Amino acid sequence: MGLPVEERRGQPLLLDQLAYLPPTARIAAGGVMLGMGVAGLCMQPGSAYAWLLLVLSFGIGAPLVLLGLGDRRRLRVEVAELERARAELPDLRVAVATAVQARQGVRRVLRERGYTSDKAQRWIALECDVVLARGDA
Repeated sequence: MGLPVEERRGQPLLLDQLAYLPPTARIAAGGVMLGMGVAGLCMQPGSAYAWLLLVLSFGIGAPLVLLGLGDRRRLRVEVAELERARAELPDLRVAVATAVQARQGVRRVLRERGYTSDKAQRWIALECDVVLARGDA
């Protein structure tokens, strides 16, 4: 059935593949799974298999919907922070240069100015010719 185990080793499993979906597709896939579980229960409410399908669909569909909504929110925050950073770039360059001269953490300075996403912080640091270390406080 399907590919031999030796040929499947590098391929991600179904749940791993769902993690690569964009947020809207993840929400839609989770909604479809939830809908299938509810539809199965509506068709045969007395069947134990319908209840099993409902539990499995909620076990996979609900996390997909929640993760998709969280990713969508995170992307909106990143886009808003990047737009704000582009508008404030001259002031940010001065603030980052001052932080580097004072040997303060650049990430801490950016967090104090309201930049919470890592993507926005890395972009600002690269624009200011600073490389952020992973543990930079």
